[in-house]
This record gives sequence, structure tokens and C-alpha cells, in this order.
Amino acid sequence: MGRLKESNGDNVPLLELATFVMTCARTSIEEGQRYSVLRFLDVFKRISELPKDVEQLGEEPILKEIRSEIDKARHNQLLLTDEQRIQFTDKMVGKLTAELKKRSGL
Repeated sequence: MGRLKESNGDNVPLLELATFVMTCARTSIEEGQRYSVLRFLDVFKRISELPKDVEQLGEEPILKEIRSEIDKARHNQLLLTDEQRIQFTDKMVGKLTAELKKRSGL
């Protein structure tokens, strides 16, 4: 399995990108459509810059866990209202930032 080059911790560039994307999902609920395009452009920029930090992408446990939680929430219809989406994305941002802090030594 491939790994990311270390940047103050294992898989930090990937976790930074995942945290940014989840934060974009959260803020898009309140910011509305006019800012969404700017967020997606930022996501594209970060993705396009990721190869400089990547040797080969491998499976990242925290991202796999969050993908599973997203699937469960959708299956159980737990993302139907803005309030549900806010609670869910806040929880996921918390998980990602905690993992990122742990691995970055912050």
C-alpha cells in the first residue's frame, strides 16, 4: 500500500485536504450557492497541489471511518434537514481536526 510523504506526521496533507472539504460541506449550508463555487475552486486547487506530497495514495483509516459514517447517515436518512447536516458535519470536522492535531503534534 502506498503512503504519503510525511509532513510533520503521517498522511497530514491528505488529512488537511479532507478536513478542508468537510468544513466546506458544513459552511455551504449557511453560505449559500454564491460561495459554493469558490469553495469548490479551493478544493480543486488543493487537490491539484496534492501530488507534490504524494508518493502513492493508500487507504487512510480515519477517512474510511468517515466514509462509512456518511453512508450510514444517508441510508438512515439522517441528513435530510439543515440541522441534521450541521450536526453531522460538525461532528466529522471535529473528528478530522482531532486526528490532524494528533498527527501534526499540535
